[in-house]
Amino acid sequence: IDSIVCYTVADPYSHYNWGKSMGNDFEKISFLADVDGEWAEEYDLKRDYTGASLGHRSERFSMIVEDGVVKSFNFVEDAEKDAETLLGQI
Repeated sequence: IDSIVCYTVADPYSHYNWGKSMGNDFEKISFLADVDGEWAEEYDLKRDYTGASLGHRSERFSMIVEDGVVKSFNFVEDAEKDAETLLGQI
C-alpha cells in the first residue's frame, strides 16, 4: 500500500483539524478536501444533505486504485466494516 487517503467534500482547514483531533499521522494518512464538491459531482457521488444543515456532500465510498486504475469501488453502508471489506479485496 503506497498511500491511504481520506476524501470528503469539506474545506482543508476542517480536514486538518479533524485529522489532528484523531491523532492522525499525516505521513501515513492523507486528507483530500473537495471544497466545492466538483469531483464528487463529476463522478455522480454528490448528495444533497441541506435538509440536515450539511449542504452538499459526497456519498460514502472506498476504493482501491492501482497505477491510476480503480480496481475496486465500494459504496460504504457500514463504516466499521469498510476496512475489512477493502482488505478482502487486496
